[in-house]
Amino acid sequence: MAMLAFLFFILGVFLIVRTRKEETKNPLKKYLMLVGISSSGFLASVLLHNFFYALGILAENVSFLRLFFELLHVAFFIAGIIGCPLGFLIGALGAARILIRNQD
Repeated sequence: MAMLAFLFFILGVFLIVRTRKEETKNPLKKYLMLVGISSSGFLASVLLHNFFYALGILAENVSFLRLFFELLHVAFFIAGIIGCPLGFLIGALGAARILIRNQD
């Protein structure tokens, strides 16, 4: 499972790099960037969620730091579970719609 997540991350980075090299101002470029950012952002969100959770445990005695790290780990959890899949879905459907319209 970790290998699939890493492969998804690498493919997302590859898509971002390839899309940024395009010189046009095509609406397809925005959707492809959204797909790339969402797919690479998923693994980053999972790793950052775990990192800030661990820091929150380590800073258990300092109330401000504990709350700050807890806020960050919850934010990255929500980004990874809701934000990234939603962004991927919107980007993929938008890119597919543009590609289908351009075929006609």
